[in-house]
Amino acid sequence: MNKILINSKVNQKSTQFFTTAAFFLLFAVFSINLRAAHLMQDDLRKTVYGPKKPKLQPAKTPAGQNIKTKKTFAPKTITPSRRATAPKTIIPTRKVRTLKKPWTNSSIRELVNVTFTAQQPYAEIWLNEKNVGLTDKNSVFSKKLSPNTYRAMVKKGNQVVFPPKLINVSAKQTDFKLFNETAVNKTLESKTVIIVPLQPKKSSDESTDKEASAKVREILENYADPSKTDLVSREDWELVFKSAQLGHLQDFTAVQMEAQRWFASGQIELANQNYNYAFAAFKKSIEFMPKSALPFYGLGNTYLADNQPAEALKTLQKAIRIDPKMAMAYKKIGDAQRLLKNKKEAIVAYKNAIQLGYTAPETRYWLGVTLLENERTKEGLQQLKELAESAPTAEIYVAMGDAYGQLKQNVSAVEFYRKAIESKPDLAVAYFKLGSIYLNEREYPKAKEALEKAVELDPDGKTFNRSDAKKKAREATSKIK
Repeated sequence: MNKILINSKVNQKSTQFFTTAAFFLLFAVFSINLRAAHLMQDDLRKTVYGPKKPKLQPAKTPAGQNIKTKKTFAPKTITPSRRATAPKTIIPTRKVRTLKKPWTNSSIRELVNVTFTAQQPYAEIWLNEKNVGLTDKNSVFSKKLSPNTYRAMVKKGNQVVFPPKLINVSAKQTDFKLFNETAVNKTLESKTVIIVPLQPKKSSDESTDKEASAKVREILENYADPSKTDLVSREDWELVFKSAQLGHLQDFTAVQMEAQRWFASGQIELANQNYNYAFAAFKKSIEFMPKSALPFYGLGNTYLADNQPAEALKTLQKAIRIDPKMAMAYKKIGDAQRLLKNKKEAIVAYKNAIQLGYTAPETRYWLGVTLLENERTKEGLQQLKELAESAPTAEIYVAMGDAYGQLKQNVSAVEFYRKAIESKPDLAVAYFKLGSIYLNEREYPKAKEALEKAVELDPDGKTFNRSDAKKKAREATSKIK
């Protein structure tokens, strides 16, 4: 009985021990899983929101240490004095950047009211190439300006009625008359206006101005004469420019002198191939004489030189509308139409130029060549024959050889190609065309020699098709026995 009781108690304690152990084991497993879950949650937060920012803990600052500089300093000892003073507390100071006052000029900052008087109402006042306003019905315009030097000008529409003039605006000088006026003198006592004639120039100055004016007029007349246009040189335009710039032109208004100065400048720049400057000069000339065909012609000529035939055509047509009898403008229109592949229109323009008197060799040459290109061979050949009698050149002989080639008259074609070579031995295109005729005539040695000479003189093929020339030369070589 006792043994049974003892065994029962032992079993009961064993059961309690295992139950307690199992409980602790389950608790441990649960704690581990909970910790793992917490760690996984932290990893997920890091993935979505990024790592947590550590909380800033207030730094413990030891006594005598500056927080900003983190440099320690010893407390200042105060020496005893007769008068007791409180100890000073040293506070670190920060340097404050002070803004410097911008430099100012009182003469520029302070504006003055300036009055301009023109000769016409509702005219444009231009300062330094900018339109600043219109005059009122009394021909007056006012504006506040900084004291300075300005380039003043008056325009009415597209026409300059008062040429550019330098004026100095100051607090004492605020009224300006932008027109030519007779010199006047006011007496202080009677306050009456007395007309004072302008001081006559010295005789030497008058003679110089008279000679310069006569020469300039001659140059301008020659340029307008289609039979003498090409005789005007760059040196002539330099004389016109200097005379107009110095004002040595009698019977020319200020506007006319300014117009001629810009026009001559455009001609000089065009001759020097400074096309951008030439464009600007001719456009300024148009402002001063918008009713003249000359500046439009100069501008169109510049477009042609700069390889802009479409713009040239538009500008030259404006010149023709102003002056329907301007022969040289028709010639340049012909050049523009030819470059634009408008052969029929080019022929008409060249004929108009010749009919109006611009019979320069270049005009007649291009008329003949364009007629040949338009398959009007006999008419073109006739033009070239007449030109060859008065002004023969190697280029004319080549064009005549082309005409005879179109007419299947190869003997005559060879004759004029050879004339071209005699006149100009380094004319590669003449050798090429001569060799092509020889190849067609089955004269292979002569063809080979002429074609190889053409390639030698013009290896880049600027005046003929280089590949075609080499191909024909090989063909001629292969035919030689």
